[in-house]
Amino acid sequence: MKFERQLILQELTLRPSSEWLPNSQGWLVLRVAEGTGFWLQTGANARQLTVGDGFIANGKISGILRAGQLGLLKLQFFIVQPQHLLGLLTVAEWHQFEIVPGNRSLPILFFTNTEPIGQKFTRLVGLSHFDRLPERFTLLQLWAAAIVSLHPTQDCAVINHGKLRDRFRQLINQITAAEFCSTSSKVFAQEIGCSERYFNSLFSEEFGILPRTHQTKLRTQYALQPLENAHPKICPSSVTPATGFSPDTADNSIRQVLDKIPGLPVSTTTRKSKGKQAVPRVGRVTVLLPTKTN
Repeated sequence: MKFERQLILQELTLRPSSEWLPNSQGWLVLRVAEGTGFWLQTGANARQLTVGDGFIANGKISGILRAGQLGLLKLQFFIVQPQHLLGLLTVAEWHQFEIVPGNRSLPILFFTNTEPIGQKFTRLVGLSHFDRLPERFTLLQLWAAAIVSLHPTQDCAVINHGKLRDRFRQLINQITAAEFCSTSSKVFAQEIGCSERYFNSLFSEEFGILPRTHQTKLRTQYALQPLENAHPKICPSSVTPATGFSPDTADNSIRQVLDKIPGLPVSTTTRKSKGKQAVPRVGRVTVLLPTKTN
């Protein structure tokens, strides 16, 4: 089982000329604490990093960090996982971070020790505690302030498409993804003063997806963690409550969840024994579906 300590400052030391391949389920915020390193990426020039320099990159970035030949390379970094911040990120922000981390072509956000983000990171690592809530929120703020430049949000006051559209955009920039996940389109339509059908049309135009489909995608995030880090055998009753699907259709629901989780291919094997059925597998996880009875 693999897990990452979100918003906890961590350290890593590389020996001379050794390499490290970052691999995270979220965003990596990193600085050089000691020594000299080089970021190597196909199709780009090598980037030298000295003390206080660093970068911010999503977990799907392809590249390696190599230590210099003359000494150790000490790194300080923390991880941010937007998929576990549904109660904090708004609908608009969640859509933004859902798209951006999956884009391998995005550039890494490099910073130097003389830039504001580099100076702030240096001050933060001097704090004595990083496992407390105030310090973790400080790290989150550091990441958020830098990452918004990748996909700036639209200003309703500047884009004049009518008051209704402005109210719609104000709504999606204020409600959290968790609230959106548990509320019907009808309630949101009443909030901005339009029909449910027109709200669905506005949402589809803005995000390229229907609200109900987007809610389903959000719900699968709740199921993703137990499916990745669970006991080798997991029952649908422990997953479906997190997805928002009906427990009466657990077998169909769990398959919907598995099909919607990227990077987790599902294979089924059919047993010929009486009373047995296909068993979906995700990696090492076997999903035990209820036996159907006639």
